[in-house]
Amino acid sequence: MYRREFLRVQNKGKRIHCGPLLVCVLPAERDVGRVGITTSKKVGRAVFRNRLRRLIRDALRRLLLPEELPFDVVLIAKKGLPLTLDQEAIDRAIALLVRKLTQAQKATHPQSHPSAPKTSEKEGKE
Repeated sequence: MYRREFLRVQNKGKRIHCGPLLVCVLPAERDVGRVGITTSKKVGRAVFRNRLRRLIRDALRRLLLPEELPFDVVLIAKKGLPLTLDQEAIDRAIALLVRKLTQAQKATHPQSHPSAPKTSEKEGKE
């Protein structure tokens, strides 16, 4: 994502607080959703910011498949995070995000439930 795309999502998107992360979400303009990560100097020193980005990327790879959700997402690390922040806390935040995005997708694109019985005209005539 380019800077202007980050800013578009941050300014026009819906904000969701997920633990140590502030998440901005906007419906994707393309067919595939994209994810961006922002960690400012307010979060901490470079070593901590890089570690935090690695933890977030790892959790995203394991828990979120952007191509399945039609949203552009910007993850912003909140300032004042403890230096002992671990992978488990990031996983919980990303799992919460996935649940909220899935609910939002179902609300905007309702589909018939796959286990609902399908009736055809042939069955009705017999």
